[in-house]
Amino acid sequence: MSKRAAAEPEVSLEKPSSHWQAEFLEAVRRSKKLHGRWVAPPRTAETYRELLARSRRKTHFSHFVCGPAGELVGVINISEVVRGSFESGYLGYYAFAPHAGRGFMRAALNTFAFEP
Repeated sequence: MSKRAAAEPEVSLEKPSSHWQAEFLEAVRRSKKLHGRWVAPPRTAETYRELLARSRRKTHFSHFVCGPAGELVGVINISEVVRGSFESGYLGYYAFAPHAGRGFMRAALNTFAFEP
């Protein structure tokens, strides 16, 4: 195992669910400055429910990234998934404040390994 991999923080991946709604919306609120114009995550209960519906489609995979204490630290999305001989999709991910820049998303992407 490389030194870089050994230094990665412990993360787990969770499927989006209604259980996470309050924590997710609070994380989005406190991350508004961090996300700026680059990320537009759901900001209301209604748009959060839309995220849940989208995450159940066969062409979209979402995972919430949780830190070692079980806190929500970010999100990974793969959208417009195409299966078959030309497997493809669009990868997007973002962290929440104050967890940005601490290696959580890198560790999560390594854990995720692009297999929903």
